[in-house]
Amino acid sequence: MAANSVDPAARDIEIEPSVQQIRAHSAKILASEMFVRSDRLCRFLQLTVKRTLAADTAQISEYIVGRDVFDRDHRPATITALGCLVFMSIRASIPYNPTRALSV
Repeated sequence: MAANSVDPAARDIEIEPSVQQIRAHSAKILASEMFVRSDRLCRFLQLTVKRTLAADTAQISEYIVGRDVFDRDHRPATITALGCLVFMSIRASIPYNPTRALSV
C-alpha cells in the first residue's frame, strides 16, 4: 500500500470530536473576521452548538432562533402580518403570467 493511500476499511470509521474540541473549534469560528462583525451570527452558532452538545436539538426551532438570536416576539398575529408583507413583496417582484396559475 502506498504511503499516502488510505485503507478502504478505515474510510467507514467515523471519529467523533470531543466536546472540548468542538468548543475550541467554535471559539475559533466565533473569533473569525466574519463572525466578529455579526452578533446574530455568533448567537446562532452559540445556540446551535450549545443545544447540540446538550443533546437538545429538538429545541432548535424557528421560534427559539427568532427569540434567542433575532430578539423577535413571535405572536401569531405578528407572524401572519409579516408573512403577508413578505408574500406581497415577493409576488410584486415576479412578472405576472396569466397562463400560469399561482398555487399557494
